[in-house]
Amino acid sequence: MLSFYNNAWPILREKKIPFKDFIQNMEIIGVGEMIINSVDRDGLMEGFDYDPYLEAQKIVTCPLVAVGGAGDPKHSSNLINKNFSGGLGASSIFHFTQFT
Repeated sequence: MLSFYNNAWPILREKKIPFKDFIQNMEIIGVGEMIINSVDRDGLMEGFDYDPYLEAQKIVTCPLVAVGGAGDPKHSSNLINKNFSGGLGASSIFHFTQFT
């Protein structure tokens, strides 16, 4: 399976496969969980981009982990308050803020 993921990414980007189709296919091939990173927000500590996480939650049944954007504890609670039931990941908040 690992070789599939390593070889598939360039093809997925080139063909511009929609997010919805991509995550549906990942669940079909049997991934156990998905870590979804909003790379546009990663490291900025300006809050999560809610849309991809909430959209993914509607589409797949496997566990989800949202990462990319947390800079304040309220960012995590805001995502939870939008009924996101997956896990939350954070890093910069613990390295570069008073929440260390």
